[in-house]
Amino acid sequence: MLIRKSALDILEKNCIDLIISDILMPEMDGYMLCNIVKSDPRWKDIPLIFYSATFTSRQDEIFALKLGASRFIRKPVESDLFLNIIQEVLQNRIEGSLEVAYPRFQDEKDAFKLYSERIIKKLEKNVSELEESEERYRAIFENAAIGLYRSTPDGRILMANPTLVKMLGFDSFEELSKLNVEEEGFVIKHPRSEFKKRIETEGKVQGLESVWKRKDNSLIHVRESAIVVRDSRGVTKYYEGTVEDISAQKSAEQTLQDRLSELTLLHAIASTAARSGYRPPPDILPPNCMRVSPRQSYPYCPSCRR
Repeated sequence: MLIRKSALDILEKNCIDLIISDILMPEMDGYMLCNIVKSDPRWKDIPLIFYSATFTSRQDEIFALKLGASRFIRKPVESDLFLNIIQEVLQNRIEGSLEVAYPRFQDEKDAFKLYSERIIKKLEKNVSELEESEERYRAIFENAAIGLYRSTPDGRILMANPTLVKMLGFDSFEELSKLNVEEEGFVIKHPRSEFKKRIETEGKVQGLESVWKRKDNSLIHVRESAIVVRDSRGVTKYYEGTVEDISAQKSAEQTLQDRLSELTLLHAIASTAARSGYRPPPDILPPNCMRVSPRQSYPYCPSCRR
């Protein structure tokens, strides 16, 4: 992306056949560049094409054409169509059939007024979209059924939603944020050093099951997923993650495992008794138990489940 000085330097030192410019650029936007080019006798005959993904309304296009642009292309566009437009403009210029576009404002004040209107409207739209986006994010963050957090590599908790605050037994985020998880973490299984090693190496951690300690020292089982967010230099800024309380699931799994172990043991005992010919005395069995039959020896009674 060219800034004002480099763009004008290129025009000063080179013979340019065509200018293709975005509108949203640093230091000098495309509208200003177009106005400078079309106001200078040395460059006013150079065709200029706007190629924008930000300023895309019909009013933006009208203003661009009034400034002297030859074409106005909205991003995204098919590469073939984009190249065809460029070739058409260049060919028309070679053949002398390209209508030279000049600024169509009677007074520079009119141009500046319309320019200001376009920029202000775009800023207002961007601010409105940003506010709506923030509201949607905040609603999702505040009402999510799972815990959401953002923490730094040195252990500071930057963000935590109400679900996570409640999950860990704290009264407020302000109280939770006083905790440095690097120094006094709440992870019992899979320490933070292991978490940091994995996420820094792989860029993410997915489905990591751990045991965390709550404020009252009670324990909960959680499933955690997180990603690392880095700046343009590759330096880690923070970790963003989700936390799901799976304590009920783990409790159910343990209960089921205990029951299966108990049934396995009972089956082994019953099988051993059957092979040895052991038959329980009739007085300890229900009246309808099939084991009381003198002609059959049942290792298992379908009637009384014994």
